[in-house]
Amino acid sequence: MIVLPFVVPPLAPFYAEVHYRFRYFFSLLNAPEPEILADAPHRLEPGEPLPVLVLVKDADRHPVMLHGVTARVSDGVSTREVSLLRSSVKIAEHWWWTIVDVPIDDLSGWISCIVQFDYDAGRGARRAFSDNYRTSSHAPLRVYVSPEPLPSLPQLMLGEGHAHSTATEDQVEFGVPPGAARGLARRMGLQFATMTDHSYDLDDAASSYLVNDPDLPKWHALQREIAELNRQPGFSLIPGEEVSCRNEAGQNIHCLVLGDRQFHPGSGDSAERWLRTRSELSLRELLDRVDPSAIVAGAHPREHVPLIQRWLLRRGSWSQKDEGQPGLHALQFWNGSFDERCKAGRDAWAQQLLRGRRIAVLAGNDAHGNFNRFRQLSIPFVRLREADHQLFGRVRTGLFAESSALPALLEAIRLHRSIATDGPVAMVSDIDGRQVIGSTLKAPTTLRLIARTSDEFGRLHRIELKRGIIGSAAEETLQVWESPGEMYWAWRYDVTDHRPHYLRLEIATHPGHRDQRPHHCLTSPVWFNA
Repeated sequence: MIVLPFVVPPLAPFYAEVHYRFRYFFSLLNAPEPEILADAPHRLEPGEPLPVLVLVKDADRHPVMLHGVTARVSDGVSTREVSLLRSSVKIAEHWWWTIVDVPIDDLSGWISCIVQFDYDAGRGARRAFSDNYRTSSHAPLRVYVSPEPLPSLPQLMLGEGHAHSTATEDQVEFGVPPGAARGLARRMGLQFATMTDHSYDLDDAASSYLVNDPDLPKWHALQREIAELNRQPGFSLIPGEEVSCRNEAGQNIHCLVLGDRQFHPGSGDSAERWLRTRSELSLRELLDRVDPSAIVAGAHPREHVPLIQRWLLRRGSWSQKDEGQPGLHALQFWNGSFDERCKAGRDAWAQQLLRGRRIAVLAGNDAHGNFNRFRQLSIPFVRLREADHQLFGRVRTGLFAESSALPALLEAIRLHRSIATDGPVAMVSDIDGRQVIGSTLKAPTTLRLIARTSDEFGRLHRIELKRGIIGSAAEETLQVWESPGEMYWAWRYDVTDHRPHYLRLEIATHPGHRDQRPHHCLTSPVWFNA
């Protein structure tokens, strides 16, 4: 296999793999020791201890003696120190991880956590902070300890809509162990998370990401691990796959396939072979072969694709024709940031709704681990870069479901009972309080429009009721409520329009206590006379 080392996935935050390099090619990042790193949620629910993830990778190639791991937690006034290891441990496994709960008592607001590693990888005693990556900042982890739970509503399940596990492992990146994802996500106030690993990683041999195995050991192992973890109630991992397939122009785009027990090949943009950029399936072929019980969503359809990736990997973007394909259940256009690309995706989604297409909104972060900050190859073999956006669970999908069990979550997406949020939440109900997002109703009728937020994400600032007349060219803003300045808002709205149409809500807040920026929520539509 030949890999293109300078091709990094667009806008994908990940745990950085630093051991791969071209033969005879210098690497400033490579070192004869395993990757060692600490991670923690970027936010905590009130009353929860701080779960610190300690992760060691590639110790099968570079065994290490981990003598001590110490966490020092500070709110700027007081500092407490906790040992995360009872005794030294010798690690010689490919993957090794543990989560240790650090008591934080009555701390709230922003805290910092310095994780110190003392280890010996055969070169004598060494010490590292946060991670042992060369060129990283080694800065403390920063965590927002919220005094309030995440805003929620009856039967609303909040989760990460696009994330990667350890099954995503290649020359530049790796993801988080599913059990670790579950352990940290629950403390953040989430009820589910997707594990959508790359199709071109899931077909690799268990022992090497440079070799494909037609028996799909990684795929089957991931399915078994998720099924076992889902035996524990209260939180579900949604098994999935991020499939590379061909758009109408023959370019590579990505689809999220959720809940399918069949593997779907897609290797066109894997960079595994020079000039071999044609994925096995077109979008239409993929949609035709998925199990009827599975969910298919367009992944980050309006993300910018760098020119070098267009040339070398034949990566492309979704077109309106692609987004209008029958069998597509949702679009995950909110991918980490509420920016211009997200807004372009929202507008493209609206164009499908105006054609009468029933398609849900999903949100996620494309997080390959990275609960607290991501470390990404900036210049392969030379330098890492770090950032505090596109973190696991930072942007969330909300599903109105009877429970957090896997079948209920998949059914909620199928019925388009979804919202996308990075803070506030919203719903539309009938006059009796029954949630109706995704439903088809008859006019005249009366609705209750509801929005909720918290001090963490800011008071309600702008609430827009959008209407789309089926067959029209654009949505209209039917009504705007400016600066209500409340934490909870409800309104009765009489629907009298007998034309086929839909209604949906968009919410924005004032800057909150957490990060001094506005936060947003979008709901999937309620349909009328359609």
